[in-house]
Amino acid sequence: MERITSRLLPRGLPVVVAIFAVPRIFMGISHILVPDPCPARSEYTRARIRMIHVDVEVFNLNHGRYPEKNEDLVARPSCVAPGKRVPFIPRSPRDAWDREFVYRVPGTDGFPFDLVSYGADGRPGGPGFDEDLWNHARAK
Repeated sequence: MERITSRLLPRGLPVVVAIFAVPRIFMGISHILVPDPCPARSEYTRARIRMIHVDVEVFNLNHGRYPEKNEDLVARPSCVAPGKRVPFIPRSPRDAWDREFVYRVPGTDGFPFDLVSYGADGRPGGPGFDEDLWNHARAK
């Protein structure tokens, strides 16, 4: 068997194949079994929601109303006087999966506004990393 293998493949090639191919195979399998193995994206999105929540509240304090849409935090709304400080955030807010947050006024369950990320799958509902992330406690 050694004789046939040594004739067909240069010496050391199986080691090179093992070094490069085996980790890639394991990485491919892990992405299938665990779509997002690190909870960092969810934690980052929760932190972004808290920061944007504060920006929305500051907007309300300055203008006496909540922004009508995400873009009101970035661009100057038509109702804002020229001397007022805007924008509140440098660009349209996005979650860790690079999707815009869902922003609604008025909010659900009596809250003044909703700020939601639909998680890893980008659809409402779901378990684990697909769980929706809200700016307030919401009954599920």
